[in-house]
Amino acid sequence: MICIAAAICLTSCKDKAVDTQSVEKDAVALLQEDLDNNDAKQMIIDLGNAATELMDLSKTDADKGKELLEKVQTFLKTHETDINKLGRDEPKLAPMVEKIKKMDVDAVSKMKDHLK
Repeated sequence: MICIAAAICLTSCKDKAVDTQSVEKDAVALLQEDLDNNDAKQMIIDLGNAATELMDLSKTDADKGKELLEKVQTFLKTHETDINKLGRDEPKLAPMVEKIKKMDVDAVSKMKDHLK
């Protein structure tokens, strides 16, 4: 019975198409939650997840990857002061933020060609 429930759950999860736009909204929404909750450690995780999603999109849909990066970079720049305050107690946050802020949006479309 448990196996059947697990199989149904896995099947239904696989059948759901991932809408890239919702992924973008989710990434920024998660970062906003982290900021609202003063959770620097979770922000590091969410930034890492966004970077992973960006790399995945660079292989499959570079335009969507560029959109995701632009949205995350805009969020980081808009909330820079609050993120800097949040990062005072978590030294790993600032380097992660800077790395993502410095990523070249136009380079995302070129990643697909280099990954072949």
